[in-house]
Amino acid sequence: MKQAIYIILFGLLISLHIGINGLFVESQALFCVFAVALLCCTLFVTGNNLYVSKGLCAVAIFVAYLFIMYAFKGNVYDNYKIYVVLTCWFLFFTFIPIFCKNRNYLKLVCWLTVIGAYLEIVFGFGQQFGWIGNSDDYFILGGSLGNPGAYAGYFSVVLPLVLSLMLGYKRNKKAENLYFALFVCVLFMLYFIIISQSRGAWIACLFGSLFVLNKHCRIYNKICYYLHTVVRKLIVASVAVVLLFGVFHVLYQFKADSAFGRLFIWKVVMAAPQKNILTGRGIGAFEAEYGKWQMEYFAKNGGTEKERYVADYVACAYNEFLQVYVEQGIIGLFLLSVILFFAFKREDTHCSLYISGAKASLIAILVLCCVSYPFQIPLIYLQFILSLAVLFYKPSPDDCLLRIKFFKANLITSVLGLLIVGMGLHNLYGYYLLRTGQKYVFANDIDNALIHYKKAYPFFNNNGTYLFYYGSALALRGRYRESVEVLEKAARKSSMPNIFLILGNNYKKIGETDAAKMSYLTAVYSVPSRLYPKYLLVQLLMESSNKAEAYRWAKDILATKEKVPTTAAKDMKDEMSHLIENELSNFKNELPMETD
Repeated sequence: MKQAIYIILFGLLISLHIGINGLFVESQALFCVFAVALLCCTLFVTGNNLYVSKGLCAVAIFVAYLFIMYAFKGNVYDNYKIYVVLTCWFLFFTFIPIFCKNRNYLKLVCWLTVIGAYLEIVFGFGQQFGWIGNSDDYFILGGSLGNPGAYAGYFSVVLPLVLSLMLGYKRNKKAENLYFALFVCVLFMLYFIIISQSRGAWIACLFGSLFVLNKHCRIYNKICYYLHTVVRKLIVASVAVVLLFGVFHVLYQFKADSAFGRLFIWKVVMAAPQKNILTGRGIGAFEAEYGKWQMEYFAKNGGTEKERYVADYVACAYNEFLQVYVEQGIIGLFLLSVILFFAFKREDTHCSLYISGAKASLIAILVLCCVSYPFQIPLIYLQFILSLAVLFYKPSPDDCLLRIKFFKANLITSVLGLLIVGMGLHNLYGYYLLRTGQKYVFANDIDNALIHYKKAYPFFNNNGTYLFYYGSALALRGRYRESVEVLEKAARKSSMPNIFLILGNNYKKIGETDAAKMSYLTAVYSVPSRLYPKYLLVQLLMESSNKAEAYRWAKDILATKEKVPTTAAKDMKDEMSHLIENELSNFKNELPMETD
């Protein structure tokens, strides 16, 4: 059994790393298979009573809350993320008993994390030298995660743990080879974190690493010893405050538009009317609703020029606490906060390099939670769960609330976990059909694409992204009314601006000009900096002889500053200039549309 668990843990922790170059479905399917194997093996792990701490009780209540919400609300948006979240939490309850049974499993998990980091390093260098492709063609670097920000975020979370192991093995003269391997790993991770230009990853890595260095070098105690006078304390505090403001100002200005964009997202979310504030809208709701909130904001208020420039379609809040509030409500946010409180309250009396590393990783994750989207990345979410498991697996006697039999605890979590993983695999098959359909679309084989999209409908009839692709394929085949029906449903389950562009085109094809205009306007207000929706709107207005309004929108296109200048944008602006000079010359004396 011990060897079987070793193999399963290896497969579980490495499987998420093979999602490189578009192998997301295969990677997640393997993860689910190994999760099933571990859940089954846990049933055969025997031992004495399992001591349940306050932190473990908080986790149990939170998972029960998520499970009950899923049972009553269902998967409102047919989103795979809900299965990832629940699977990871049920795996938490399998890590606890096996860590209690044999501490070598805990050590193995930490070393498998190092192996996973090395895999990502290999992928990173392979992509830099052009030997390995990236799943996102927009970026050269991204490891198995596709995006350099997510890639650096993963390294910033893992690096503090590896640093803790490295400093621990440095003291062991018999483990020089392991120390050197860990040192090289830290060095390469630092390299990729720096070149990623992800400020969130920089800060997360810094805070996590400082915690580890303080644990091993007692930096805080040395500083306190040096600052034994009031004058020294005041001088150092003043310098620290000035430096802190200076650093944050530099980081803000480094990517000012990106930073302002995050602030704008938070502003829109806080201004939006929130339904079900106690239990939230359901996992996946932010991606489905945010675009509508942004569209309403610009339609009502117009927004400032800066806001219109930075606004874009986003699928996450870039603040996990805000997103948890939207999707899981005040109850979910409160329970998560309680779990984190008990995790940081965990005392490390023996200065364990595993516990200090896990706590440092948790610090890095929380820093990322404030400015990024670590909980949207399965690899980082699993690292979050592993960190909590390391901190909670062996509570102090004073922290225990009750004792429970190993078998009873394992039976409950295994049965419920297997149910969730099975439903996750069912959902993944829908992703497989969707991906196959997309491949046929790219090959211009629309008929076969529609066959696969139709097969995926029972799995994804509430998934806005799938409905968009299905509706788009129907439009390509000339089945406009069917496409409208599917896309109207997509618009209720997603806020992708392109849904409204295709809807507008469909309505235009079937002669419903007013509906087409409303769809184009929705796309325009969703992302005001994009020219193409405005361009389509001008064409529609010209065809319907509404030249006064066409003139105003043509002027708006010329006044719009695009984020990334392209040939297509230049062509559209040239066409609008030509249109104003010729067909719309009679409207030159009219006031242009307000842009402030």
